[in-house]
Amino acid sequence: MRLNGTATRLRIYIGESDHWEHQSLYMALVELLRGEGLAGATVLRGIVGFGAHSRVHSFRLVELSADLPIVVEVVDRADRIERVLPRIDEMVREGLVTLEPVEVRLYRHRDLRELSADSRVEAVMTAGVRAATPDTRLDEALRLLAGQEFHALPVVDGERHVVGIVTNEDFVSRGGLDVRRQLSHAAPPQPDRPISEIMRSPATTVEQDRLVREAAHLLVERGLKRVPVVDGEGRLVGMLSRLDILRAVAGGLSVALPEAPACPLLSDETSASQALQGPVPTLAASVELPDAAEPLLDSPFHLVFVVDPQGRLLGTLSAEDLVARLEPSLAPSRLDRLRGRGLAHLAGRTLAEFMRTGVYAVGPDMPLARVLEEMLSRKVQVVPVVDATGRPLGVITRDEMLRCAVLGTPAAG
Repeated sequence: MRLNGTATRLRIYIGESDHWEHQSLYMALVELLRGEGLAGATVLRGIVGFGAHSRVHSFRLVELSADLPIVVEVVDRADRIERVLPRIDEMVREGLVTLEPVEVRLYRHRDLRELSADSRVEAVMTAGVRAATPDTRLDEALRLLAGQEFHALPVVDGERHVVGIVTNEDFVSRGGLDVRRQLSHAAPPQPDRPISEIMRSPATTVEQDRLVREAAHLLVERGLKRVPVVDGEGRLVGMLSRLDILRAVAGGLSVALPEAPACPLLSDETSASQALQGPVPTLAASVELPDAAEPLLDSPFHLVFVVDPQGRLLGTLSAEDLVARLEPSLAPSRLDRLRGRGLAHLAGRTLAEFMRTGVYAVGPDMPLARVLEEMLSRKVQVVPVVDATGRPLGVITRDEMLRCAVLGTPAAG
């Protein structure tokens, strides 16, 4: 983000004991400012002070619980600060908020790691991956998958030539594994079956000396999440996933093909609104689960936003989250069984009981580079985008980030 010349300094004076929606107010303010993509915020803790009521608050060893003064300070462009002021006014019920012009002489931040645009797959792939052979038993294959970052297992012959691949989806659809237990060590119904009976063959592979941008285009075009990486003889040397490529993009690698100009993910001018997808269904927290099944599964993201009476985001519920939380005796074996009568037995149970709270969300002006870094560090695939009042606008997905980097333009929302 560029920040030079005249800017505005925002100072928010509050008390250490002030809260907003079950968390410290100063932390809630920092999360708001970060989610809106402001240049930065600093929280200062005073040692003594008094406010409108003339009560002196100080730090002494005998007064460890004193309500010490807190100052949240932000320097950014005036228009960006003005945008968040209505939300700050709502959150600061007692305190002082000031604005003043400042002259920015210098603003520097950590440079992202640079990789050249002609980087090869071997530079970003995950090496040392586990593999199965065609006669590997299903229960042993599940153990090989356990603990790996990507949920796929390449299948090789005696000379490590790739002959197939098996994913979590294959274990569920072809191996009979319960969908809510697909990542566990639980044995499939027929543990003695060889993996050759459920693997996909032939597997799409990519050569280790191929350009990363070409491999990324292959993943996007074919809708793949990961591919085995092979040497010149077709022997397995690693795996390349969308996550590997996005980590490279976050490090400064341009992956666009020559005929498709790159979506400038790392540009100061590219914001979350340019990769926004939606709409996502919004439902009240009081809605019962059977009534949520259709909008949940009809959404292209298999996701619904749970909102309060004012339409502000309270949490999210995905189909995967719902299945994972069902009791074993109730969990359906396929997501499509959530439709219709699949959740009839949960009448009376509401979204408030099952939704995921504390969801990381961003504002529409958040720089895409920051969004990508947060997605990688938090290990999330979907990030809600909300306006200044907390109302959801849509989502940014990991897949859309990769599409934007490779094809040059985001998909239409």
